[in-house]
Amino acid sequence: MRRDRLDLIFGAAMLVLAGLLWREAGALDAGNTGFFGFGFDPGFFPRILLGFWAALSLVVLLRGLRGSALRVQAPSWPQLASLMALTAGYVLSITLIGFAFASVAFLLILLPVLGYRRPLVVLPVAVIFPLLTWYVFVFILQIILPVSPWFDRI
Repeated sequence: MRRDRLDLIFGAAMLVLAGLLWREAGALDAGNTGFFGFGFDPGFFPRILLGFWAALSLVVLLRGLRGSALRVQAPSWPQLASLMALTAGYVLSITLIGFAFASVAFLLILLPVLGYRRPLVVLPVAVIFPLLTWYVFVFILQIILPVSPWFDRI
């Protein structure tokens, strides 16, 4: 398939999906968690990400409208299947072991699957980034994240 058609299809599909997820993020309700007098609900951060998602979907859609005669290389189906299974496992594990532990485990597996195999890069990124993200959400923004059954806040 030509790249312009793929960009049109993918851009439109991602834009529609972003709109549907935006609506769902607005339905999340856990009460007012508060941050310096402002209330952030659980849908706050997802909507920020979905705004970026929609903007990037528009860029892809416009690139498809512009047209390109390039042929697209076929994806690596085993890698795609493993990424989808890994992502599904991550989503399920968040509810079982909490955001912090699930995110560290996810990145420890994801980064090598994507081709990053240097332990001195993978280990710090896989540990520091999720824990820093967790800290910002829980202690600074005071947004509730799924917690581990073994610890109160992690």
